[in-house]
This record gives sequence, C-alpha cells and structure tokens, in this order.
Amino acid sequence: MTNHDPSDVEGFWRWFETEAPALAEIVQGRRVGNITEQIDAALTRFGLPLTYEVSATEQGPELVFTAAGDPQWADFLDRMVAGAPMTAWTVHPQRPRRPLDEAVAIVRAVCGVDIGGAHFQARMLDGRFHLRFLDDALYGLPEPRREDAAALFLDYALGERLATSTVHGLDFQPAGEGIAMPLMINELIRRAARDGS
Repeated sequence: MTNHDPSDVEGFWRWFETEAPALAEIVQGRRVGNITEQIDAALTRFGLPLTYEVSATEQGPELVFTAAGDPQWADFLDRMVAGAPMTAWTVHPQRPRRPLDEAVAIVRAVCGVDIGGAHFQARMLDGRFHLRFLDDALYGLPEPRREDAAALFLDYALGERLATSTVHGLDFQPAGEGIAMPLMINELIRRAARDGS
C-alpha cells in the first residue's frame, strides 16, 4: 500500500515547487483560493492517497502530513518529505509537537471541544502507556469524535511519532482526580527521552 513509484513522489514535489508561492499566498490570506482542492487534486493525480494539514505559522506556511498511527506510512512519509524541494514552506512528515496551549487550541478549532482542563490516569501495558482522559467535555462527545479529538491532541502535544510509539490505548471518564495535563505530557516526554523513543 505504501509502495509508490518514486516518479509519483518526484512529480508531486515538482508540482508543489511550482505552485508553492501561490499556495503560500492562499494559506496566508493574501489570495483567494481553495488550497485543499489544489493539493488534493495534485495528490490524486500522482496516486498519493495522503492525509495532510496546511497552516500559516509565524515562521511561514506549513504542510503537515500524517501517518495516522501506521508505521509503514510513517516510514514512507519520512522518505517522501526527505525529497521535498526547498521553498518558503516548512514540510513535516508527521504532526510535530506543539506547545500545550497550541495543542489544546487545535483540538478546540478542529473538534469543537475544549479539553484544556483535562486530567489523566495512566498505566503501563507492554511498555507503553494506556491513558484515561478525565474530562466532561471530551467524555460527552460521541465515541468516534471523542477518540479523534484525543488522538489529535496527543499528536500535537507529544508529536505524532512520539504519541504513536508511547501511547497504546485510550479511554474516557467524566472529570475527576488525576494527573494535571502539563504534568502528564511532561512525564510522557521525559520517559520517552529516557527510553530512547
């Protein structure tokens, strides 16, 4: 599934390099256009069924791919992004770690839920963490949206690669006693650094 002709990837990057200035103007609000239609069409044309996000950051426009927890896609995206052209864009093969308040804001904007006050309970299973989110707003979401919001939060709070390698399972309960969000995220990062993840 992740075996693509290298010429497909090269073709996509040639297209991107040509279109990068105009795409940057769209994402930065200086030009009207539908950036996702353009990138979707290019990915489809080159046979690359990829999931991505675009944003304007203080450092410039950003294109972020996601492997959605699949290690084979993660390896493919690493190789693909290694061949990205030099443009004003920052390109990431997976969601990068963001400051905690940004991760919470992304979940609020994308999923419509504020989990800034969440607490956690955690236990180790087979060398990875199983996390219980303790938050009324998150608990109140229907099941697929709840999991998506939690996974999106972890991808940005830890970085997608670290979230995939460190967290094994999730469950949800109403707000209650637990570890405060900043302490839990710092503990996950600290343990991963110690273990070499």
